[in-house]
Amino acid sequence: MSHRTFWVGDTIEGGGEDDRTPRYGAPAARMLRPIFWGVTAPWNLSPSAALGVWLMFAPAAFGTQGGVADSGALPARSSSLSP
Repeated sequence: MSHRTFWVGDTIEGGGEDDRTPRYGAPAARMLRPIFWGVTAPWNLSPSAALGVWLMFAPAAFGTQGGVADSGALPARSSSLSP
């Protein structure tokens, strides 16, 4: 496979002109749909994101205060280079 095949295409035996893909410089409206061709997300992405958001709001939802509410927070990192 040559570099031309990767960047331009149409050098593979039996290959042909790609009429489906808009060329570089095409209007944004024509490029919107091809942007998402072949893009998928794993099934567990949505539940993981929902769990993460819920965990950020959990201290407020349960009314925890003080050290218990801050137990999941990372401590501020001090730098020895600070004046």
